[in-house]
Amino acid sequence: MKQLEKNQIGHLDLNPSFAERLIHRLSPKVASKRSKLSKVIRDWKPDLVFFNSGTLLDGISLLQEIASTRVPYVTVTHLVSSDNWPDDLTSETLVHLFSEAKIAAFVSQHNLSLFQTQTAAKLNNSRIWRNPYLVGHDRVATWPSEAIWRLAFPARIHPRTKGHDLLLDVLNQEKWRNRPLEVSIFGKGPWEKSLVRLIRMQDLESKVRFCGHVHDIQAVWDEHHALILPSRHEGLPICVVEALMAGRPCIVNPAGGSAELIEDGITGFVSAECSAHALDQAMERAWENRNRWRQMGLTAAEHVRRIIPSDPAGVLAHELLTLSSGN
Repeated sequence: MKQLEKNQIGHLDLNPSFAERLIHRLSPKVASKRSKLSKVIRDWKPDLVFFNSGTLLDGISLLQEIASTRVPYVTVTHLVSSDNWPDDLTSETLVHLFSEAKIAAFVSQHNLSLFQTQTAAKLNNSRIWRNPYLVGHDRVATWPSEAIWRLAFPARIHPRTKGHDLLLDVLNQEKWRNRPLEVSIFGKGPWEKSLVRLIRMQDLESKVRFCGHVHDIQAVWDEHHALILPSRHEGLPICVVEALMAGRPCIVNPAGGSAELIEDGITGFVSAECSAHALDQAMERAWENRNRWRQMGLTAAEHVRRIIPSDPAGVLAHELLTLSSGN
C-alpha cells in the first residue's frame, strides 16, 4: 500500500473517458493509472498480488494489467450473477485470467458453479474462501420477548439485488398486516429515500421500521428473532452467517450461497424461487413454526460453526503467506 501511495496510484479508473485515452495516445509520457500500477508491480516485484473483486466483471482490465507483469496473483470474487452473463469474448478472457491465477477463489459454491456454467469451463485452481463476520464465535444472542415477532433485514439498500420490494409486496397483504410481526430494515444506500417513501406509500410504517446503518450487529440479534433476506442475487451473505452464528433461523430466497448454509425446515426456511409469491410461502411456513424458532436457531448456530471457520481472515492470511513464500 505504501508503494501505491508513494506512486500516487489512487483510485483506478477502469473506464477512462475518450479524452483521457486520446491524451494517453498522443502523449505516452502521460502514463495512465493502470500503467502506473503495472510499473509499480514490476519495480516492486511483490511475491504475490491479491485481486479482490466485488463482482465477476469488475476490473477485468485491471486484472489483465496485473497478469501482464507475470507476478503470481490470486483472485477472490464476491458475486457471480445471472444478470451479468459474460459474452464469448469476455468468457474467454475470464477463463484465461482465472486459470492463470495461483488460486481463483469464490465465496460460495453456488457462485463457483455459476461461473463455470457461464464460461463453460472448469477451474482446477478454484477455492471457496469465506468472508469475516462481526458477531462473536463463542456465544449466541439473547432470546427476546415473543410479544411481537421481529425479523431483521440487515443489508445494503439496493432493491435490485437485495429484494426490498419483494418483501414489501408480501407484507402489503392483509394477513401479514394483522399478525404481531415487525420487520426492521438496517443498512444504507442510494435508494434509501425511495424505500422510505415506498414504505409510507404502502402504509406499512407500523409493520416496517427503517433503522439505518448500525455498528453493533450482535445487539441487533439480541432484539430480533429471525433474519429475513429476500435477495435476488448473492455471493454468500455475511448477514446470514452472522444471524446463524448468533443463533437465529433465517428466512431467505435461494440466492447465491444462502441455501448452502440453511437446512430448510431445520435451521431456517428457503423459498422455492426468488419471487414475492415464493417468499410469501416460505414466510408462511416460518410463521406456522414460529414456536420452534428458538430451537432452530440453536441448531443453526451449531451447524454453521461446522462450515464457517472461527477466523476466516486468519485462514486467508495463512494461505496467502504460504503461497507468497513458495511453500
